[in-house]
Amino acid sequence: MSMSSPNPHYSGDASLGVGQIVSDAFNTGVKSYLALFFLNLPILIAAVAAFGSGSQSIFSEDGAAMEQMIRENTGRFIALEVVIFVISIVCSCAMIRILLDRYVGAPVSDREAAVTGAKRALPAIGLLLIFVFAYVVIAFVLVLIAAFLQAVIGILAPIAALGVALLCLYLIFPYVLSGIVCITEELGPIESLSRSKYLTDGYRWPLLGLTFVALLIMAVYQGIVLGLDYALAPAAFGRTILLVFVALIYPLLGGWVIGLFVIAAHRLRALKDGAMSGRMLSNVFE
Repeated sequence: MSMSSPNPHYSGDASLGVGQIVSDAFNTGVKSYLALFFLNLPILIAAVAAFGSGSQSIFSEDGAAMEQMIRENTGRFIALEVVIFVISIVCSCAMIRILLDRYVGAPVSDREAAVTGAKRALPAIGLLLIFVFAYVVIAFVLVLIAAFLQAVIGILAPIAALGVALLCLYLIFPYVLSGIVCITEELGPIESLSRSKYLTDGYRWPLLGLTFVALLIMAVYQGIVLGLDYALAPAAFGRTILLVFVALIYPLLGGWVIGLFVIAAHRLRALKDGAMSGRMLSNVFE
């Protein structure tokens, strides 16, 4: 799929509409809950089944038991990580495409949308590997800078290193939508990076705010999971109850986060390319 042409009427000062995007993403997640649930279920089943009888240590406070289980099953653990990674990518691509086609793109069935999205898994993995490589390089450079600053300015080194880290975040943040456009616009990894940079130009701070909201909500969810783990682990069937909670709630939150960036990317396409507005989104394009 080729990239859209810029919108000649784009003024450059239109609002992204973060509040409306948050609301619309929640609505699309709720309406797509069953599809999201069944796409998340293979990930959970793979994690629990692969660990077998040791799966209870996933939610156990006994870190030693978890470490021992991993040491005793190193090969199995590595295979598990690879399996879950591939399943997660395939299911995430399917979820992205479902939310796009169900509320923004062509009116196709969820199955057709999921298959279309799943077929984008390989380019998505390639894009992810680029990000991993960039992360390793940036982390290595930051470590060198921190060591240099420690030798030169001493106690102020952590503050300076934090400033450099924030600068790096600012520089790489234009590529935050590359995963979405890789799947929704069917672009290759390099084209997706270029497309994301174009779409996010002038909207880094609103997108950063959108990302902060997503991270905050997910952090609250993780806090609730840890609290339930602490409260339920000693009780009979406590971990089973926790697994059920995770299985039921995470698809909604995961779909909501995906919806945030699917809708944000489409909003930016509407602004910059003059794309048609979403068929089933409320006021995000008004």
